[in-house]
Amino acid sequence: MDLTELLEVAAVEGRPRRFAIYGTLKRYPDEPLLGWGIELPDGGGTLFSWASSRSVHTADSAARVLALQSIIGDVRLKWLDAATETRVG
Repeated sequence: MDLTELLEVAAVEGRPRRFAIYGTLKRYPDEPLLGWGIELPDGGGTLFSWASSRSVHTADSAARVLALQSIIGDVRLKWLDAATETRVG
């Protein structure tokens, strides 16, 4: 395998996991919350953004993003690359 092929394999095998966090605001239960993020492999952290915002937030893990967002909302974490869902709230 040449370097390009090795890099291609590494890009696929080391890709980040995609997730969504969704639910409603605790204070205004009719207000939806929806955002997406990626969790980097090997403890590389996460990047997350709400659909209604241009800002990007960082955290140690998707679980940490979920815990933080559960302060303001009844939210769930949905892994988009697997069939795993976590609910908080």
